[in-house]
Amino acid sequence: MVAWGVALCLTGCVDLFERPTARPPVDAAIDGPPVDRGPDAEPDAAPVCLPITERCNGVDDDCDGETDERVAGLGGPCTAGDGACAVAGVIVCGGAEGPICDAAPRSEAAADERCNGVDDDCDGATDEDFGVICCGPDDAGPPCNGCPAGSHRPPAGWVCIPAGEFEMGHLDPDSDLHPDARRHHVILSDPLWMMDTEVTRAGWAAVVGGDPAHRWLDAPSCREDARDLCPVQRVSWFDAVWFAHRAAEAAGLAPCYDGEAFAGCVGEPGEGCPGERLVCDGGSGAFDCRGEDGAPLPEVGAVALRCPGLRLPTEAEWEYANRAGAGSLFSSGDHVDDLGAVAWYADNSGMQPQRVAIDKRQPPAHPAALEPPDVHRWGLHDMHGNVAEWVQDGYAQYPDGSVSDPLIADVEAKVVRGGHYASGPTRCMSAARASQPPDWREASIGFRLVRPVVPMAE
Repeated sequence: MVAWGVALCLTGCVDLFERPTARPPVDAAIDGPPVDRGPDAEPDAAPVCLPITERCNGVDDDCDGETDERVAGLGGPCTAGDGACAVAGVIVCGGAEGPICDAAPRSEAAADERCNGVDDDCDGATDEDFGVICCGPDDAGPPCNGCPAGSHRPPAGWVCIPAGEFEMGHLDPDSDLHPDARRHHVILSDPLWMMDTEVTRAGWAAVVGGDPAHRWLDAPSCREDARDLCPVQRVSWFDAVWFAHRAAEAAGLAPCYDGEAFAGCVGEPGEGCPGERLVCDGGSGAFDCRGEDGAPLPEVGAVALRCPGLRLPTEAEWEYANRAGAGSLFSSGDHVDDLGAVAWYADNSGMQPQRVAIDKRQPPAHPAALEPPDVHRWGLHDMHGNVAEWVQDGYAQYPDGSVSDPLIADVEAKVVRGGHYASGPTRCMSAARASQPPDWREASIGFRLVRPVVPMAE
């Protein structure tokens, strides 16, 4: 296992979860991404321990089974030493006397700075020992996007999508353009990290090897040296969930998907589609996770949303991230003229895929500049075009009322979201949706991944 690391080449080669360049002190390090409470935890679960120095607060901060032991400079447990905090005492910033306890005599106490958006050591600075690791209370833009202060800043190539609620579906409830996309209210309880681009060919090769993309459909921007920076194509839903499983393993994360469930699959991920074919449905050597009855194996791709590893986004998470707070037809506005700045689609792509995250305001044959950072409010690229994207859900009509954290799991046809390089404007709308069988592979379909970030209870 390579700690933190399978290289996924997105807009450049970076580690999947790159170690920050600024490290906290060894004895106060939070060594890794946010600690998840696990798929079965309730929202009000007990606080989770982080590997930090023990504090005088009545909590087992360093997860060793003891409470308030070895508090710096106090010579013993908090309940016995002079000048120590009382059990459950809170360290606050005092006046000339320095840090004090609000539940004990006004005397010095010790606190190590934590990644929590609070000035724990009372020196006037917040999270200073953690450098770029922490999101702060004022980090409203990418990559933190208002995610909880004290949560870890996403590594390069990822952004945080904050928890929230929105109106999902087509904005015109009487429209016949999207009969299965009726508008309804959705609440998303937890923030998550999302890849800011689709998985690239280099990202696929780093985990799986090979390149399932169509061989002759390359635009000038996807040829030769730039090929690695174009989205992977012609991957099935089965391929995508298997990739997420393997990528999590390679990064040292507990996988979201059950690895043993893939034992019933046949073929090789990404294989079985001849180079000249635009579309493949099965085929010799294809990765197929169906049973003898022809139905998908139910365990393959089954997931708990609060899992600790990598997975596909749900359909609701995908549309929420696409909109980034916008209620318009596109994340960029209501007019087709607004679409060209955020999407490679039929009118500007040359009918071919393009490099991820490049400026769409210049000819596709000359991808010299990266996309400006303010094109999408939350820092995402290619959510409306380039290649469409598999999501976790099966395809079904939306409900009528408000729902929380929806996931449709027991439907064979899987949802495909976002337009692609050959789509017209209607197909690129934020609410547009389509479906395909889980073994379907098409030159216009790829995917991106998310990692759940369940907030730590303080």
